[in-house]
Amino acid sequence: MGLKYVSKEDKEGEKYLERIELSIYQNNPELVEQAKAKFEAAIETDPNDPSLKVALGGMLEKAGDMEGAERYYLEAYELTPESLEANFSLGAFYINKAAQLSSEKNGLTDEKKVEEFDEKILDMLKKAYPMMVKLHELQPNEREWLSQLVTITGNLGKDEEMEAYGKKLGELSK
Repeated sequence: MGLKYVSKEDKEGEKYLERIELSIYQNNPELVEQAKAKFEAAIETDPNDPSLKVALGGMLEKAGDMEGAERYYLEAYELTPESLEANFSLGAFYINKAAQLSSEKNGLTDEKKVEEFDEKILDMLKKAYPMMVKLHELQPNEREWLSQLVTITGNLGKDEEMEAYGKKLGELSK
């Protein structure tokens, strides 16, 4: 997810040029260390800008720094817990992490290890759940959010919710 375009009011100032520079760094993963330093400096200057944190989180996730990605996604979410961008970024991060763990689990034969992975997967889904609920509240006719909620609630044993979300999803298909 790239940085949002800045407003017309910002186009005259340094902030606009800074955003262009950050966008260039963000789209060139081979420059991850330089980009991280530039993003962190921009965040230090404007610590209440969730878009900077989401963009840095996405870049770090692509670079394999999951701990750093989660940190910045969480910071953006804490700043703007009602926003589509923050809920999507953090929720997708947890869902992708659950999917990765599930893939890793498929090759295991040790029952104890399988149970450990199952616990980690459920933990990721529990973390993703409130973000998916918020996304559904913000965009009630978005099929993807409903689909994710059907899957998550099913895995978490929330059968009545799963049924309700499934029904809504079916109604959208008509």
